[in-house]
Amino acid sequence: MPKKYVAESGDGTYYLTPSEPGFVSVTNRWGGKLMDDIGADSTLNQRQIQAIRTQNLIQDTLVGIFLSEGWDRVDYRRLQDESGLSLGAIQRYYPTKNTFHEAFQGAVAEFAAKKLKFDTAEALETSWMKALKDKKFRRIVEYLFTAPSRSEEVKEKVWQRLQNIQQTTGCDMEKLLGKSYLTLLQR
Repeated sequence: MPKKYVAESGDGTYYLTPSEPGFVSVTNRWGGKLMDDIGADSTLNQRQIQAIRTQNLIQDTLVGIFLSEGWDRVDYRRLQDESGLSLGAIQRYYPTKNTFHEAFQGAVAEFAAKKLKFDTAEALETSWMKALKDKKFRRIVEYLFTAPSRSEEVKEKVWQRLQNIQQTTGCDMEKLLGKSYLTLLQR
């Protein structure tokens, strides 16, 4: 894993990660890529810093809507109303609703990770079922069930994450997702 360097921009944190010799990628606090391959010795200008702020605002707004109300409530009009940004500003970073997935994956994974214990299969299952009582965590699990219908890329990313969790913890994710589905049906 390449070393990350933390930098501050007025009202936001971003990370500089070496990508190629002499270049870095700029990512937000959730791992969302903001800029590719800028010179490692470059300083960000005001336009670039404003772009980072704008993208962070969009991502924060998107994640907030998703976690509180669900994926179906995330759309351009809602992002525009909640963020105060123009439709054009939002579409500059996210030209289609499908690209919204990229914006929130890191934040959602971070939120879920705080709720879960990955020490053993039993610890994961217990913490997962307990976390299902939290409305925001339920939104994430509901998304897992609908992700395959989004796009092949989203489906592949969800599948990889679930396989990684299963390999790391030994937890039978198919069984856990089945229990989750039955729990969600009872709510």
